[in-house]
Amino acid sequence: MVQMWLAYAKEFVGESTYLKRNRICVNYSQWFADTDYRRELSAQLEIPFSDAGLDKVSSFGGGSSFDGIGLSSRAQSMSVTDRWRQVAEDPTFKQLFLN
Repeated sequence: MVQMWLAYAKEFVGESTYLKRNRICVNYSQWFADTDYRRELSAQLEIPFSDAGLDKVSSFGGGSSFDGIGLSSRAQSMSVTDRWRQVAEDPTFKQLFLN
């Protein structure tokens, strides 16, 4: 799983160029916080823009791995951009950044 994440991250920052055509990289933190960014992505994907469902947490797989489905009608209130703080001192998590 870690190797897959690293491959995706390298593609996102331009260290690799495996995706040659129709490449659209999504910054999740920006997608979560910025309506204009979501609108731009919709245009790139050539789909109509809508924020319908933005506050819904899918129950698939049990919902959020951090919050379950407890905030299923208030997804935008989840502190998704600060979740790293919960594992910041975990040695296994820190090891991931040595690559």
